[in-house]
Amino acid sequence: MVRLCGLWKSIDKNGKEFWTGNLGNSRLFIFPNDNKKDGSPDYDLCLGQRVDRREKE
Repeated sequence: MVRLCGLWKSIDKNGKEFWTGNLGNSRLFIFPNDNKKDGSPDYDLCLGQRVDRREKE
């Protein structure tokens, strides 16, 4: 097994938990699958562009 990145638990404005992490130039988001049906995954993994907060200063 290879460790890819660490994840941080966050809570959105509606009180739902999700997890985020950085992998290279990408930002990972893991959300619970709120529309779960039989055979559906428990979580959804989304990939976004990483924003470097230091560039905004």
